[in-house]
Amino acid sequence: MSLKIRFHGAAREVTGSCTQVTCGPESILIDCGMFQGRKETWEKNYEPFGFDASTISHVILTHAHADHSGRLPLLVKKGYAGAIHAHHATVDLAEIILLDSAHIHETEAGWRTKKNVRRGDPKVTPLYTTPDAEATLPHFARVNYHTPVRLSERFSFTLLDAGHILGSSIVLLDVTLENGDSRRIVFSGDLGRLGQPLIHDPHTVAWGDYLVVESTYGDRRHKDIASTKDELAAILQEASAENGNVIIPSFAVGRSQEIAYYFRELYEEGRVPHPYETIHLDSPMAVRATEVYDKAARECYDDETLARMGISGHAVLFPHLRFVETVDESILLNMTTEGQVVLSASGMCDAGRVLHHLRHNLGNPKSHIVIVGYQAEGTKGRKIVEGQKVIKIMGEPIEVKAHIHTVNALSAHADGEETINWASTITPAPRLTMVVHGEPEQAEGLKRKLTERLGFKSTIPTAGEEIFLD
Repeated sequence: MSLKIRFHGAAREVTGSCTQVTCGPESILIDCGMFQGRKETWEKNYEPFGFDASTISHVILTHAHADHSGRLPLLVKKGYAGAIHAHHATVDLAEIILLDSAHIHETEAGWRTKKNVRRGDPKVTPLYTTPDAEATLPHFARVNYHTPVRLSERFSFTLLDAGHILGSSIVLLDVTLENGDSRRIVFSGDLGRLGQPLIHDPHTVAWGDYLVVESTYGDRRHKDIASTKDELAAILQEASAENGNVIIPSFAVGRSQEIAYYFRELYEEGRVPHPYETIHLDSPMAVRATEVYDKAARECYDDETLARMGISGHAVLFPHLRFVETVDESILLNMTTEGQVVLSASGMCDAGRVLHHLRHNLGNPKSHIVIVGYQAEGTKGRKIVEGQKVIKIMGEPIEVKAHIHTVNALSAHADGEETINWASTITPAPRLTMVVHGEPEQAEGLKRKLTERLGFKSTIPTAGEEIFLD
């Protein structure tokens, strides 16, 4: 009875996480995520999975971000009938993300259909619909950290805190072979940074026969996370000299709450200059996610956050944070050309309300655009970071005149050094380490570090590659 692993996404690229582990007649999926980025990457979402969805025995979800969870409704639609196991906070956030994703698919399909009808082209079918997403939600099974879950005679797993976003998990997958021997495969999921606000640092792993590790920033070094507030405060000070707007494109889940936390501290320390009396959170999904963050179980929070909650009763919410609920309220923000801080999704500037804010502010030399997270190749955010002089927003070319800032320390992904330090606790060295979830340069950089510094035997799988594990 052979044990094998196959990579259906996030292989030599960052998004589309989906890994299949097979032992005998049973197959486990770790994640079932969306491909994100340039058009040809996005179109992979419409391709077949590479397996029959009805033959998958179990699904384990490392965390809620769309590049890990976004194709779950399609999996269920195609015949998956089992449970989707995830940390309880991941379940709460995944519900928000999947319903929002379905709405985006429906909206974009409707928009493209109108264009096609005018040209005499066929209608566009959404990848999945809101009813498809709703049909997925009953499949979720809530799991706590450090609690072994037996799936079958062959498979069991345990979740550890990955420190990336609320509920993010490292998966310890234990497999019993036909001869009675056992193997442990460690999936890092998306590893977080040390010292991130709100949540715990990534849990260390003592041992594993095999390791599947992310490499989003595998060959880079982040700035000191402690300097993040200073960098944000300096941007606000610079913008206030001209009373300029500050627009922060941000991932609705994880990054928005982290930035809100930093702003809360800056307000408390008196380091937010006039006229920025309010930070506007303009993303319905971010608003709902913030409410989840603010009411999560105590096991999700680090000691500093628990102490703060003991005083204020809230993990994230504070008086200067304003939720922008309606479209009309969002439109009103763009009636003002100065003196506002707007935190809005999407984080890669490719969809959502932030497009309207960019349309009104990219061409304004007084405005400041603050990029605070990973920007996939081909996205508008990547083009902004790379200094492209003209960005097309909603079909309109906008000459970039605004000040552009990149705050690297705000990444929720471990950098190469942090990943190596985390992996170094696995002793003895795994039989094989598989480096995933990174563009080729970053994956190669991490692989080199794993080999030279830890003596790990490592490989970078290709999309669709199947590896037999002895």
